[in-house]
Amino acid sequence: MTTKDRFKSIFRSKPSGDDPIYGHPRYQKIRTLGQGSYGVVMLAVDKQTREKVAIKFWPRGAECINVDVQRELHHHSGFNHPNVIMFREVFITADHVGLAMELAPNGDLFKKVRDAKGLAEAEARTIFQQLILAVDYCHRMGVANRDIKLENVLLGGDKKNPVIKLTDFGFSKSDLDSIPTTICGTPGYMAPEVLMGREYDGRMADVWSCGIMLFVMLYGFYPYDDTREIVLKDIPIPDRPATSQEVKRLIRSMVERDPKKRIKMEEICQQPWVAQGVSADFLTRNEQYVSASSEHRPKQSKAVIDAILYEAGLERPEERQAREQKLQQKAVAANRSSEQGSGSSAYKDPGETMEW
Repeated sequence: MTTKDRFKSIFRSKPSGDDPIYGHPRYQKIRTLGQGSYGVVMLAVDKQTREKVAIKFWPRGAECINVDVQRELHHHSGFNHPNVIMFREVFITADHVGLAMELAPNGDLFKKVRDAKGLAEAEARTIFQQLILAVDYCHRMGVANRDIKLENVLLGGDKKNPVIKLTDFGFSKSDLDSIPTTICGTPGYMAPEVLMGREYDGRMADVWSCGIMLFVMLYGFYPYDDTREIVLKDIPIPDRPATSQEVKRLIRSMVERDPKKRIKMEEICQQPWVAQGVSADFLTRNEQYVSASSEHRPKQSKAVIDAILYEAGLERPEERQAREQKLQQKAVAANRSSEQGSGSSAYKDPGETMEW
């Protein structure tokens, strides 16, 4: 059973009216907003400030509180950007770990695009400009998202002038970590190199996902029917609805199957179609945000977050190292036993025993 399946089974075992923050001194549940890949998200009110917040919950225990959750919270806590959902705090209850975040009250971009059956090019550009600022900022902070999609872009501001908010860093990866090889994300948005399980640059995979998002915003449907087409077929851009040649060229450059030929994020920001209608400081705005973020002190340090996660069941580094050493020793012993057992047996053609 995968971690995701175990998570779902744990939550299904709870009564439908279960309230993870019942009796909490600060937060009070209003209603459930939804369930993502690894967390239930609820709308709550901060009883001290009367602000509405979104809270994502993970069940306590090593089955759900793992290094992926730790990485998500470490990365998110360091962000400070108007187009990224604001991190408030991590807290622990008797049964759960909660992440309190800024609330984006107008739903997600998937619902907006679905209901409109595609957006006008000018509206799509306004949203795309903000998306690129958010993703470029994360990259400058040394983090690739690896799960950029319409559902992970929330809408703040007012409905006529939405402010997009990038959220969900459950698959995020730092430049300081090992080179990504994990097949992760959402299939319709995955870059070919991710689907093929090769080493890849998470930032270039994000560029591909942003290109798919732009396509769906404009045309109201996904460009590929299955993952085989993503690996083998150049993106098919329809004639209807009519869109400018500039945006078509931009999409093709972002959804380029060879990541070495794919346009880079800093080049996207310089495209005339992207820069249209924005202020003169658009191209340098993220430099200011990154500089401010380096001086910004998160409400909770990584050490404080880790202390909460260890209490909730996260395996400590020394425990993980000891467990991995035991597994390695067992594997070596099993291999030796196999070699000794096969030493006196007659030779067999490997083709006779190979199983696929």
